[in-house]
Amino acid sequence: MTRGLDHYCATCRHALTRRRTISTGETVYVHNPLDPDDHRPEPVPLIEFETVHAHCDFCSAEGPQWAYRLVSIQKDNMNLGEWWCACDRCAVQLDARNLRGLIARVARTYPTRQRSEVFRLVLPVYTALLRHPIEKHIMHTSALVDTAEATPLEEL
Repeated sequence: MTRGLDHYCATCRHALTRRRTISTGETVYVHNPLDPDDHRPEPVPLIEFETVHAHCDFCSAEGPQWAYRLVSIQKDNMNLGEWWCACDRCAVQLDARNLRGLIARVARTYPTRQRSEVFRLVLPVYTALLRHPIEKHIMHTSALVDTAEATPLEEL
């Protein structure tokens, strides 16, 4: 089975974060903190692009190979969404449900003085994510292929 992976910006081709306000239910798209901020997001479904700029939603590494469908998390009156991209190194931690390993990997991408703040911010989110079922998918430029039909997880 093939699925589209949310929306990317038509201007810069970076992934957009879809947020839904809990109080009004309004859906908005925003650029991620590390992406260009010189324009307003122009959401377009991923399936409409041949190439995009993708990064790991955990450590921000370029070119994530995996997409995970996880439980939708509510934080700060926003819905963080179900689809999260991961690089091979973060995928290892996710597959093992290794909370400490995942947070340590993410924290190492920040300056030492910011790591305790990163830990404080991601701990509740990652704890909630790892408490629920995880669907792992191979990430392609324009679609996701269900790994259950492509390659059994035991063989990865």
